[in-house]
Amino acid sequence: MPPFYKSPPGDLAARDRDILARLNLPALAAAAGLTFAGPPSGPWHPCHAAGRTDRTPSASLNADTGVYKDHGSGDRRSFWDLLVLLGAFPDWRAARDHHAAAVGLPAGPAGSRDEQKSAPAVRSRRVRRPAAPVPNPRVSAVARDCRSALTPQRLNALSSSVGLPADAFDKLGVGWCDRRGVWTFPMKAADGALRGLRTRTPAGAKRAVTGSRDGLFLPDAWTDSPPDRPDRLVIAEGPTDTAALLAWGFAAAGRPSAHGAAGIVGDLCRRLSPDEAVILADADEAGRKGADALAAGLLVLVPVVRVCEPPAGVKDARAWFLRGESADEAAALFDAAPPRRLRIRRGGKGVGQ
Repeated sequence: MPPFYKSPPGDLAARDRDILARLNLPALAAAAGLTFAGPPSGPWHPCHAAGRTDRTPSASLNADTGVYKDHGSGDRRSFWDLLVLLGAFPDWRAARDHHAAAVGLPAGPAGSRDEQKSAPAVRSRRVRRPAAPVPNPRVSAVARDCRSALTPQRLNALSSSVGLPADAFDKLGVGWCDRRGVWTFPMKAADGALRGLRTRTPAGAKRAVTGSRDGLFLPDAWTDSPPDRPDRLVIAEGPTDTAALLAWGFAAAGRPSAHGAAGIVGDLCRRLSPDEAVILADADEAGRKGADALAAGLLVLVPVVRVCEPPAGVKDARAWFLRGESADEAAALFDAAPPRRLRIRRGGKGVGQ
């Protein structure tokens, strides 16, 4: 694990506080993969622990200072070290310098070796950082078998049942499980590695194969040949909405739920470096809140971030596609959505976009 952040002396400490004060810390942590649960108590936001499994929230993040506390292990970290623990950055200096640049502030020198030794360290009980998740062998085997079992007839049946082109689903690596009588949709990491399988019955019921982890619905071709810095990456919710966007010809990725896999979306944006990210929210409260939270985290990763919904009276991307609208009409709605922006927090309260 990289060395822990040590509060630098004098002006450098003030500069670090200024960087943190200009950021929406809970939103950035959520985008990196921290899972919040329950209402905040003052500046402290309850969350599930990073780096270990807990059934109920056993950690918290201070939205003002960025201090993270794991109440179960006793671990206490700076915001920069939390981002390292979540796998968003290789070390705290990279995390700090990246966010300093995002808000237009110089990170400043790291300080001399003597300064770093003498500076008071953030009190911390080190915990072992978890290894990168390895695809569950059983899930991987099921995915291979289901992909092999998919026949043109089964693919066309899926296309007919949801009203979307068969080739869009084929791009997502859809499969068929004879034993369960369900279609399967791979959920992937940003590099295309398999994390889990979502299932869908002919009646539309959705579940996941046991042992699955949440991931993104991505075109199979991106595993080996990701698009070269796409002009626009459109992020939707669910495999059918993603298929609709692919059918229109957009570079598209799908989240497993309104708030799911935010950290993997961030990883994907780092990998693809799109000029613009458009978050297409479902037209409901959960969809809007999830889109807003994701947008706040992507603001420091993508030059332009937009959030929009389908036209009035349309719930999601699939329903929008089924209305017969063209890709040009969809692109016009994306263009009309105002870019989100980082707003500097003043007076110690509030962070906006």
